[in-house]
Amino acid sequence: MQASLVCDALPMTIGARQPQSELLMHTDRGSQYASQAHTELLGACGLE
Repeated sequence: MQASLVCDALPMTIGARQPQSELLMHTDRGSQYASQAHTELLGACGLE
């Protein structure tokens, strides 16, 4: 699985769900979730 798939899905999910406070994100720790692109995206979304 490519990191771009999960990186594209995250903003769509946040936009659709519009979390108001705490957000719990569960991953299977696959390589796409551990990628630099996904890690940077989490930081940009305030989900460090």
